[in-house]
Amino acid sequence: AAQAAECAQQQRAFTKFHDLLYAKQDSIGVLTWEEFARRASVPDVEKFKDCTASTTSGDVDRDTLWAARTGILKTPSIILDGWLLDRTPSLVNLTKYVEDLASGRVPKSFLQSGGSE
Repeated sequence: AAQAAECAQQQRAFTKFHDLLYAKQDSIGVLTWEEFARRASVPDVEKFKDCTASTTSGDVDRDTLWAARTGILKTPSIILDGWLLDRTPSLVNLTKYVEDLASGRVPKSFLQSGGSE
């Protein structure tokens, strides 16, 4: 999916492609990447198909390697001021965490659970 999204980006269709992937997560592995591209209005589906058939992009490889070294095992993942959150917090808690960290305070829940909500 990351490689396909990079290929959509080459044709300035990343946002539509990304949004479609999230809206149709249950179709990943059922629909082809080309069908996702058609539905996301990627301008040149043949060029897109050639791109997805090639090896993984350097960007995807680099980001995957960085994530593995950092301990990120899933998406989405959130890192705040060096703290890797073990789950996605609510918007209220995320806002509080950012405010605490901006004020020089480490949120108590970070200390208790190593970065969980």
